[in-house]
Amino acid sequence: MVCRGYTYDITVSDGSGGIWLANSDGPFLHHITSDLNSEYYSSSNSNLADGEFLSLYVDSNGILWVVVIDSTGKNRLFSFDGTQWVDYSSISGYPDGILAVTEDNANDLLLLCYNETSGGGGGEGGGEEGGNGSQSQTNASIYRFKDNAFYLYKDGFNVASTVFVHRNGIYYCFGYLGNDFANNLLKVSGDSGIQEQNVWSTAYPVNTGTGSGLTIDLAPEWCSPLACTH
Repeated sequence: MVCRGYTYDITVSDGSGGIWLANSDGPFLHHITSDLNSEYYSSSNSNLADGEFLSLYVDSNGILWVVVIDSTGKNRLFSFDGTQWVDYSSISGYPDGILAVTEDNANDLLLLCYNETSGGGGGEGGGEEGGNGSQSQTNASIYRFKDNAFYLYKDGFNVASTVFVHRNGIYYCFGYLGNDFANNLLKVSGDSGIQEQNVWSTAYPVNTGTGSGLTIDLAPEWCSPLACTH
C-alpha cells in the first residue's frame, strides 16, 4: 500500500484504531495512530535496528513485535510497548533465523524460524511434542518464548514464507514435509504433530478457449485461519 508518499508491504493493526506499516527494504517503521498522527522509528531515534523488515505482530497486550534483518544479516527480534524498545537477540539460546511471531492460548509467544541446519523430529520435553519424525534435512522450527527464555516447540519441516497464524491450538504456516518442495499449508500442534495439506484440493486444467467458468476449491483449513488475517 502507498501511504503519505511511501510504499509499504507489511501492515498490522495496533489494536487501538491505528496501524503499523513497514517496507521490507526499510528504512523505517511507520505508526499511524487512531487520530491520524504519524510516528516514525529507526536507529536514529530508537533502539530498533536498521535493515530489512520481515514481519510485524501486535500481541494481546498491545505490544508490537518486529523482526528485522540487520546490516550483518542477523534476524533480530524487537518489542515496543509504546515507550521502550527491547532487543532480544543477545539472550542466551536465541534461535537463528526468526521469521515471524504469533501467540498461543496462554499468550506466550511462538516464533517461526528458518535455519538450514535444523534437524527433524524434536520438540519440547525431549521430543514429547516432536515433529513428523523424518530424518531428512529440514530448514524450519518453532520456538516458544516464555519468561525471557527460548524453548524448542517443534521442528522437522520446511518453511516457505513469513505467514504464521495461531487458531485454537494449531499453528499454520506455508511449507512442506520431506523433499517434495511443494509450498503447501502446514498445521502444527502438540497433539497431532505436523500435518501437510495441499492448498489446492485438486488439479485444475486451464482452458481459455471455451470461456466457461470454473470453480476452484481451496483447502478447507486454509480458508478460515489465514484468509481472514492476511
